Amino acid sequence: MFLKICIFIGLFINVWCSNNNNLDLRSDSIVYGLSTINSTVINENTLCTKQLDEFVHAANNRTVWALKIIDASGTPGSGFLWGNNFWEGNHVLCSYITDRIPVTVSPKLPVRHNITDDDYAPYPLHFFGAYILQNSAIQQRYNTSDFEGRITLGLCLPASCERDEVKQRLQIYLDANLLYFQRLHDIEMKVDKIKDLDKGFRSGTWLYSMSFKLTLITFAFLIIMAIIGTTYDVKLNKAKDLAKQNLEDAIANESKINEKIPSAVGQTFPPVLQGSKASLSMGSKILLAFSLNSNIKSLFKTKSDPTGASLPFIHGFRFGSMCWVITVHAILYQRDFMANTVVVYKLSELFYNGPYSNGELCVDSFFFLSGFLVGYIFFKSNMKKFGDVSYTFSQKLLHYMVSILSRYLRFTPTILILIIWAIVNFQYYQDSFLVEIDERVPDNCSKYWWRNILYINNFFAYKDMCLSWSWFLSADMQFLVLTTAILFFSLTHFTAAFIIMIVLAISSCLTAMYISYSIKFIPTLDENLVTIDYLYEPPWTRYGPYVIGTLTGYYVVRLNGVLDWKKSTIKLCWVLGPLLNLSILYCLQPDRNLSVPVAALYTGLHRPLWGIGLAWLFIACSTNNAGIINRVLSYRGFVPMSRLTTCAYLLNPFLLLSYSLGMEEGFFVGQFNIGRTGFMLIFVTYLTSFLISIFIEMPSYRISKLILFEQSHKPNSSSNKDLTK
Repeated sequence: MFLKICIFIGLFINVWCSNNNNLDLRSDSIVYGLSTINSTVINENTLCTKQLDEFVHAANNRTVWALKIIDASGTPGSGFLWGNNFWEGNHVLCSYITDRIPVTVSPKLPVRHNITDDDYAPYPLHFFGAYILQNSAIQQRYNTSDFEGRITLGLCLPASCERDEVKQRLQIYLDANLLYFQRLHDIEMKVDKIKDLDKGFRSGTWLYSMSFKLTLITFAFLIIMAIIGTTYDVKLNKAKDLAKQNLEDAIANESKINEKIPSAVGQTFPPVLQGSKASLSMGSKILLAFSLNSNIKSLFKTKSDPTGASLPFIHGFRFGSMCWVITVHAILYQRDFMANTVVVYKLSELFYNGPYSNGELCVDSFFFLSGFLVGYIFFKSNMKKFGDVSYTFSQKLLHYMVSILSRYLRFTPTILILIIWAIVNFQYYQDSFLVEIDERVPDNCSKYWWRNILYINNFFAYKDMCLSWSWFLSADMQFLVLTTAILFFSLTHFTAAFIIMIVLAISSCLTAMYISYSIKFIPTLDENLVTIDYLYEPPWTRYGPYVIGTLTGYYVVRLNGVLDWKKSTIKLCWVLGPLLNLSILYCLQPDRNLSVPVAALYTGLHRPLWGIGLAWLFIACSTNNAGIINRVLSYRGFVPMSRLTTCAYLLNPFLLLSYSLGMEEGFFVGQFNIGRTGFMLIFVTYLTSFLISIFIEMPSYRISKLILFEQSHKPNSSSNKDLTK
């Protein structure tokens, strides 16, 4: 009797412990917990249900393949209260559970676990992404993104399961409050959506999409044209070299000179010896525009203008400013992947991180530079036309339209091709990878691509933009159209044009002040993100630095390389100029909690003041009063990098987002990994920009020159001589 009682108690304890262990597993493993759901709303006869029951039974028996499924699925991780909502699991490990191809290892070395049939799942598996809304009142987040409070969960489940069934099971599991993490933090959770990552683009359906076909056609066209153009260019150069060699041989052999070269009277040298390709047909010139040989040589040409008209320090300034832009983008466009956003805000308050937290000023540097180049090139080319009554309105209008079209035709093909590639690229990541981003590239670019090629996308909301970072190119084009018109007007009404530009710059400052005050803006990082449609992208708040740059360009032309100032004045400017820029860069470190009126004053003035500080740098460098700074910025190695600026600007967020999406995980931010990502992104961006430039941008530029300036090369076309200039 006593023995029977002991056996009964032992069995009871064993069953109780087994049930208790299963209850703990339901509390800790989401994939196990949703697999155990039994409800009248669940169809018990589906293949998915049967396979989930098989998984539960195997997990209870500690079968290896079931444990691998649990191991490959996401669970709550550390750092939740700091903003970590990534419970991603591992997509690759889930796919390997059914992979029976053995790993080749040495038989001489010991193996901790011998692979058996129990290591492989008995049915196909897919990796599902579950996106869950939660209402935690104690998690630190700043609501600057639609996805910031949403949990990203990865689940390894039978391939037979449909998304609706997974969503239903997961919601029942969460409503039952079985997850220990959920009870601990006292949060309610609602499943937003489910997607099967292995039924996306990896299934092969993406091969039939129109965007992918256009991408293939574009790639094929560019490669074929590059091959043909390069081959044609090489043959022309060989023929030219051969003709030169024959000419040299004929000159060396005096007895044969009359047979091999034309006489000096009434004849010309063969076209191949004339030093240009002017005699070629338009079709031949278009082919040569795609020559990789010519494009690479043009890209790496670093000889300065022998006339002294060029400003070599521009290249160093442009390259340095673009590196600044890229490092800022390395933070801005990774915010959807950050598992501890609060740390970013903490780091931004450190004094030495001013260039990161006030990174918007790098954009104002480019606005100033664009305005400077427009003003400098215009006045350098047209200074003699001031008051020239023979320079008619129709000629001005023609030259104005040509200058705008030249810019449009140079960059628009690159933008359009990048949009097509972006749709394919980000649709692939959206359908096939776990982590999602706030940047809705496939949807927005499919609908609103025309805004980009019309350069008006910055007039619309940030969330509705195609390639949101391209807003700068639109604003820059708008400023070019407006400023160039005013500059042509200045040829006959200089004072009035000058007043118009000053009034527009002041109006831009006052507009920014008014908007800032009306929305009670405070320049904290989170408000900078949520007010981006009001203060950051609209052109009417950014025109100040552009105007200052244009006026600086005019002044540099008037100086003509000579700054006739006292040495004490120059030294004072070298103190005040950098001090002004450094003050603007670091004045908000570490406290950004300004009063609303002070914040409005700062918002309206800090950008034009930044431009004024840069104006002195440009004046000093252009008049040889910048010493070692001018020599560093004028380093010839910066010239090719400078020519890649537009491609680098367009590509760096594209590359960064692609890399981060491919990682399929969030990451914890630290000072070191921010800097490391920035340096890596600079290298990869410029390497990719080199390829895009020689295949797309430079051919576009050379073809645009052929279209717009071909007539100016014809003889007896005196009306177009100024156009060539």
